[in-house]
Amino acid sequence: MNKEDLDVSIQGSTLYIRGEKRSEGQHKGRRYLLMERAYGRFERTVALPNNIDRKHAEVTYHSGVVTVIVPKTEALPPQRLPVK
Repeated sequence: MNKEDLDVSIQGSTLYIRGEKRSEGQHKGRRYLLMERAYGRFERTVALPNNIDRKHAEVTYHSGVVTVIVPKTEALPPQRLPVK
């Protein structure tokens, strides 16, 4: 796969990783023929917590491995509200 075939997005509190693996073709040897058939579209979803920092999210792709780093924001302490 190439990194151009990947689409990574965050919608709401869900991370979507979509892509398409294209057929690589045939490999011919002296006495054999090898044909790759693992190809097609895929989609994976991952639920994220509510306190994420989308602006500082990072996505890298190297040797077939997609790494997504989404840092958390600082959790606000509970605020006590006065009763009237």
